[in-house]
Amino acid sequence: MVSLIRDYKVILGNKPELDELDANLVEIEGLKERINYLEGTGSLSFPESAIVKFLRKQRIEFEVDRNKAYATDQPRFVMRQFVDRRGVLNQVFIENLSRHVAKPNDSDLLPLAQALTNGFPTKEEKAQAIVNFVQTSIRYPQEDLAADERGGSMKSPQRTLIDGKGDCKDHVILAASLLNQLGIRPVILYLRPKSPGQAGHVRLGIPGDFAKHPPRYSTKDYFPDNTLSHRGRIYFIAEVTINAPTYIGARLDADRDVGSIEYVQEI
Repeated sequence: MVSLIRDYKVILGNKPELDELDANLVEIEGLKERINYLEGTGSLSFPESAIVKFLRKQRIEFEVDRNKAYATDQPRFVMRQFVDRRGVLNQVFIENLSRHVAKPNDSDLLPLAQALTNGFPTKEEKAQAIVNFVQTSIRYPQEDLAADERGGSMKSPQRTLIDGKGDCKDHVILAASLLNQLGIRPVILYLRPKSPGQAGHVRLGIPGDFAKHPPRYSTKDYFPDNTLSHRGRIYFIAEVTINAPTYIGARLDADRDVGSIEYVQEI
């Protein structure tokens, strides 16, 4: 077993005795940030409405089984056929990420997922807490961006937790694995490159009703409308690779840099 410590940020709502105090402190810090931005000393990479402002810094200690921590440079591809809106039959080869997503009741990930979401009453808040953990505790450095463009390796969620970094595939596999421990079954979204020569991208579609059940401490302009309908069910789209806490279902400036959804894979 490997003992790990991770610092991360999580939405408010899991500690009633501290939530109101922390929310007031966030308002003060948020005002400072907006003043800095207006004066040109700060920077915002995403629409302000997408950023989770009411956050608490936390630290978690946990263990993972080193024997489950693998990385392979030989991803398995699966071919899928679909008919596009023009009625044209398309064939696409995709990396089979779902085979790396941990099954429910994983001995490492179930205790971690429960600890990360302890105190949150709704599955929407639990999902948001998981997404923010992956966003703020797992780095997406430039070398992994380059690996993304080459295809990179395929990591187990345990390997990503040990490394503390990964590319978009690693982030998605880890987030999906943790959500799966809570009975929340996301879908993996494969996005086509924006233009020839660029890399594709992956995101998650998370079931729930984030518009009806938003985080209790969310901003007034929070409106999750980035959704996907798949087999009669609505999924809210989550970008889990960025090193900033954003809302599930929020539209990001990063949307301009990727193409449309090419394929939806169930786990």
